[in-house]
Formats: sequence, C-alpha cells, structure tokens
Amino acid sequence: MRSLFVSLIVLGVSVCALAGYDYTISSGYVGTLVLDNSRTLLMTGGGINSLTSGDYCVLEIKSTTPYIPLSGGVGKVVLGGYSQLLMSGGEINWLDINGYGTAILSGGQINTLRNYNLQPIHDKLVEIICKEYSYNAQTKILTGLWGDGSAFSIKLSDSAQYTFTPTYDIIKFTIIPEPATLLLLGLGGVLLRRRQ
Repeated sequence: MRSLFVSLIVLGVSVCALAGYDYTISSGYVGTLVLDNSRTLLMTGGGINSLTSGDYCVLEIKSTTPYIPLSGGVGKVVLGGYSQLLMSGGEINWLDINGYGTAILSGGQINTLRNYNLQPIHDKLVEIICKEYSYNAQTKILTGLWGDGSAFSIKLSDSAQYTFTPTYDIIKFTIIPEPATLLLLGLGGVLLRRRQ
C-alpha cells in the first residue's frame, strides 16, 4: 500500500511538472520550432533541427538524443527577445545568443556558442555552472568539468563582419566547490560558533 501511495505521489508530481509547459519533447525528431509570446518548452529526449525563441520564452533542456545532423540532438538554438535557456543535459550543435537572450548552462554538450548581438553588450548573458574551466584564446575553445564531473568543450565563435562584444566576454562562470571544500567550510563555521 505504501509503495502504491509513493508511486501516485511521484506520478502526480511528474504530471504537474509537465503541465506547466506549453511544449514538451521527450522522443522523436522535430524539424523546426519557433516560440514566442512567453511560451515554454521542456525537452527530456528526442531531437530538433532548429529552435528559435523570443518574447520572454523559457526553454529547459534536460536531455536529448545524441547529436546527429538532421536526426538527433538539437541542431541550432537561437535565443532572442529576452528568452532564456536552462540546459542541464543533452547536445546542441550551435547556440546563438541574440537580442538579450540568456542561458544558464550546467550540463550537456554545446559544440559552438556565439554572441550574435549586433550592438555592444556589457552584460553577462551566459552563466556556466561548473567545477573548473580553461579557455584557450588562440583556438577559442572553452573546456572544463560540469558539476557532475563530466567534461565539456565549447568552441566560442565571433563573427568578424560585426563589431560586437566577443563571446567570451558575455560569459559568467560560477564555480561549484568540491565536497571536501564545503565540508571544511562547514567545519570552520561550527568551530567559530563554538568559540563564541
């Protein structure tokens, strides 16, 4: 009886979570999808060739099929009009940040990231949450480890035909401390509290 009750709660939470999105993709492959007017998308599997968003849309990508051109993963995402991408898994071949679109990246694979705003940008439009990162200015390759320890490698693309902020300059890095560091900080807090 208890396992049935727990199963019903889990099912209810899943249905409620999915009910909050205008679009969900969990399998199959979609050619093109354009979102506007504050629409929302949850992607937990499958693939899409081209995804464009604007007008305060929210895209959440938790997982996709592996990226294969025209059959898996996400071919291209264009974020514009103050839309937001929350990515914790899956594969995107190309991600364009345009029109003050923002992205919070904490997992998955992005092959190429480009700032495509045609005016100077002074804000950090992309947040990368990771354990560590390294940037090679010569090759414009950003590498590092996500919070779960998996590696990432992202090519940062700057278009020479426009004069805008380089892609690297719109990225904010949030470093996740190692568990041992957190433990030491917690222990230090307990010891300080004891002294007082």
